[in-house]
Amino acid sequence: MYTGGDGDSLLALDAATGAIRWSAPIGGEIGREPVVSGGPVYVGSSNGIVYAIPLRP
Repeated sequence: MYTGGDGDSLLALDAATGAIRWSAPIGGEIGREPVVSGGPVYVGSSNGIVYAIPLRP
């Protein structure tokens, strides 16, 4: 499960426990829900950039 963290980061959460699996800095606040399609996590930021963050184990 993916969501925005405090400020400007993308968080990957364990769906069963809610524990943070990893985080990635984003250049602004996340404006919409992150989307996974064929591998990376796509997320739009308030700075006008769409980021493609590689999935991590």
